[in-house]
Amino acid sequence: MHQDEGHYAGKHPDKSALNERIAEVLKAEAENGRLSCTAAHRIASELGVSPAETGRNMDLLEIRITGCQLGLFGKDKDEVDKTLPSEDDVDVLKEIIEEDSRNGGISCRTLWTAAEKAGSTKAQAAAVCDLMSIKIHSCQLGAF
Repeated sequence: MHQDEGHYAGKHPDKSALNERIAEVLKAEAENGRLSCTAAHRIASELGVSPAETGRNMDLLEIRITGCQLGLFGKDKDEVDKTLPSEDDVDVLKEIIEEDSRNGGISCRTLWTAAEKAGSTKAQAAAVCDLMSIKIHSCQLGAF
């Protein structure tokens, strides 16, 4: 990484990958160089681009992701309610997660789908993964 490259932008050697349309919206919505996971996903949806493309542009602009919807990272992660659902709902989530996980891990996108299938929050699904020692990988925005 060159001295003039930022920490996050350094992940992307092709600096021409910056999409000006996405960048304009990200700059307008970011506060103090930060943008929530929820806002980043909303922007991706509104612009008709993938969350990965939005995340790459956030990196290039040095905009940090806050408030991971799974409660895994970000300044606001402690504000995410990771309270476990009822015992019956935990059992349903465990069954779905076990079915959808591979080699002790599950992707962020697959976990979101599992939470939706179970009628639980994303953070509750992440809490059940913790109980099951299932590692969550492949952030849709590219954070991990």
